[in-house]
Amino acid sequence: MKITLSTGMVIDVRPVPPFALAEIERHYTFPVLEGTELAQAQAARERMTREAAWLMALPDVTVPDDWQFPRGLRYAGIQPREGDDGLLLDYIEFGVLIAPSDIQAVQAVMYSSDLTEEEIGAAEATFPAIS
Repeated sequence: MKITLSTGMVIDVRPVPPFALAEIERHYTFPVLEGTELAQAQAARERMTREAAWLMALPDVTVPDDWQFPRGLRYAGIQPREGDDGLLLDYIEFGVLIAPSDIQAVQAVMYSSDLTEEEIGAAEATFPAIS
């Protein structure tokens, strides 16, 4: 679905299958943790789920050659993420989705997947049987 952002940029947003998000959360389980360690592990899993969802929902977004990581964030001690996907995530979060309304519009599409019964069955078949 095409979405027009607050900047006038038009992007194609795709629904993110709920099973994909569930698989990410299942993959990032952690042993029994408590207190600060538990809070940090939960925050890391939430961040990984969000970042993977952005990458799945916005596969056609590319980083312009002239885009640079925001100087103000560098000044605050925040460094760019590593690798091509890290650069793309930085661009999505700091160059594309720059207004709350942009985030809401994209999330409305990405989290409202209209899966068919066949797609749900196929996704369920990939999960190991519980015995």
